[in-house]
Amino acid sequence: MNIFAVTLGCKVNQYESQAVLEFLENLGYKIVKSKTEADVIVVNSCTVTARSDQKIRQTLSKLKRESPHAILVLMGCMPQAFPEKASKISQADIIIGSLNRKYISCAIESFAKNRQKIFKVEKNLKAAEFENLSISRFLKRTRAFLKIQDGCEEFCSYCIVPFARGRIRSKKIDDILSEAKKLSDSGYKEVVLTGVNLSLYGKDFGANLIDAIEGVCSIEGIKRVRLGSLEPGVISDKFLSKITSFNKFCPDFHLSLQSGCDRILKIMNRKYVSKEYFDTVKKLRRAFDSPSISTDVLVGFPTETDEDFEKTKEFIQKIGFSKIHVFKYSERAGTKSSKMKDDVSSAAKEERSMAVSEIAAESSAKFATSQLGKIMPVLFESALKEPNYYQGFTPNCVKVKVRCDRCIKGEIIYTKMRAVQTDEKSPVIHGLLLARGEEQGMKV
Repeated sequence: MNIFAVTLGCKVNQYESQAVLEFLENLGYKIVKSKTEADVIVVNSCTVTARSDQKIRQTLSKLKRESPHAILVLMGCMPQAFPEKASKISQADIIIGSLNRKYISCAIESFAKNRQKIFKVEKNLKAAEFENLSISRFLKRTRAFLKIQDGCEEFCSYCIVPFARGRIRSKKIDDILSEAKKLSDSGYKEVVLTGVNLSLYGKDFGANLIDAIEGVCSIEGIKRVRLGSLEPGVISDKFLSKITSFNKFCPDFHLSLQSGCDRILKIMNRKYVSKEYFDTVKKLRRAFDSPSISTDVLVGFPTETDEDFEKTKEFIQKIGFSKIHVFKYSERAGTKSSKMKDDVSSAAKEERSMAVSEIAAESSAKFATSQLGKIMPVLFESALKEPNYYQGFTPNCVKVKVRCDRCIKGEIIYTKMRAVQTDEKSPVIHGLLLARGEEQGMKV
C-alpha cells in the first residue's frame, strides 16, 4: 500500500510523522510524494489552539474530497487531549492517540479488511514509557530532527500540552546514540534535538540534557548539534560551562518568554520572572559570540492591561531577540485560563500583535546586520527558485543565500556575510562563498 503523511504543528510532530512512515515502510508500505498516489493518508494533529482543531477538520474534509478512496488516519495530540470530540470526526476512518503510534499498522489492516471505523486512544498514564520511535532519514530535509523527550508537567495555565502528551518520558542515551549514528550514516551533518519540554530531558531516570547533547556531539559524522525550544531555567552556570566546551554545539536558543510582565507571568503559571529571564540572556551572550536568541510572545492574555502590555514591549526591546513568534490569546478548552474571563477585545489583541510584530521585524534586521563582515560556516539546505542560488544557515541560525554554479545542497561552506535583504518574511544575508570548512581546517 502507498502511504503519505500530512503533518500539522511542531518539530516533534514532524519527527513522529517520519518515524511512522519509516515504521510502515519496513512492513512493506511504499512512501509516496503525493497524496493523490496514496492508499493511506496519515494526518498527524496539533491541538495547541482551538484554531488548530478547525484546521484538522478542514484538512480531513479536503483530503476526503480529493482522495475519496484513501484510508484517512487521524493521529496524535488532538485525539489524545479530546478523545470524545475526536470520536465524532466522521471524515477519519482510523483515530489513534499519541501513546502507541505503532498500532497504526494493525488498524490499517483491520480497516482495509472490514471497512469499520477504528478508534483507539489510550489514557495518559503517569507510568507510561517513552515510545521508542526511530528514524534513519528525514524526507526533504538537510537537517534531521531527533526526538529525545515527551510529556510535560509544568501545567502553564493556557496550555493543553500536558493533557495531549502526558507525563515526562525520555529516550535512553544508547538509543539516542544509535539513532544519531543512523542519521550520520545517511549523510546528515546536523541534528536538532527536540522534545515536548526538552529542558526536562532525563528527569525520569536521572540523566539530563547535557548528557544527550554530549552523546550526539560524539558521533563522528555529525558536524552540528542544535536544540529545540528551551525553558529559561535550564540555562544554569553548569549547563553553560558544559555546552561551551562542545565544538559542534550551535549557539541558537529558543527561550519561551510569553510575557515581559511579571504579573501576567504569574497568572500564566510560568516558572520565572522577567529579571531571571533577562539574566539568563546576559549569561548566554557572555558565554557565546553573537548567539541567536528567539522567543514566543502571547498577547491579550486574560486581564492583560495596556500597562501590562507596555511592560512586555519594553522588555522585548531591551532583550533584542533575533526572532519573535507572536500569538494572540484564544481560549483553549480544558486549560485553567479557559475558566478566566477573556476580557481583552479582539481589536486590542490585533493591535498588540501588530506592535510586537513590528518590534520583531526591527530586532531581526538588527541582529542580521550585526553579522555583516563575519566569515561563518553555512550548511546549505535548499536550492532557491532563482537559478544558481542556494540558501542555508549559520550555526547561530542566520539565513544566508549565495550564488553558485554547482549544487551545494548538504555542504558546509565558509561564507562571508556581505549584505542584508529584509523584504522577505525574515532577514536574509547575501553571502560570498569562500571554501569548504574541511579544506581550511576550520571548525564547521
